[in-house]
Amino acid sequence: MKSEEKNILLIVGLTSLLFITFTVITGKAGSLEPTAPPQPTMVTLDQISAQIAALSSPIGKVVRGVITFPDSTYGGGVELSQAFSPAVDPNRSLVMLSPTVTSENPGADSSWVARTGACLIELTETQITVRVEPLPVVKKVSYQIIEYK
Repeated sequence: MKSEEKNILLIVGLTSLLFITFTVITGKAGSLEPTAPPQPTMVTLDQISAQIAALSSPIGKVVRGVITFPDSTYGGGVELSQAFSPAVDPNRSLVMLSPTVTSENPGADSSWVARTGACLIELTETQITVRVEPLPVVKKVSYQIIEYK
């Protein structure tokens, strides 16, 4: 780089630095005066109650239970139905099965063996049908039926 180019670069750099310094020193912020008066923010207790009621749960009822499946070594999956109460509307209900089929291990005291493999077959107003994989142990599946309003 030639000395003439260095001088031009130095002049441009110093000019930029002076401009930035001058802007920072003399720069002004906007006005702190509000452009309009404050709006009313108070609400009545009735308005708060209405807001809380609007946020209330859309859940009508929840039914919980456990289905115990017998030892099933051979064949396809095992299907069982179980009655429950109170009755639900299947068209407005969601069924959640336990994420695992838990099995009591008869060979060890207080041991549990876990295995995935439970699915919902049918839900009626008062009965649930669930299918599990065949295993040579007793299996338990918990369910939760959530009926929406």
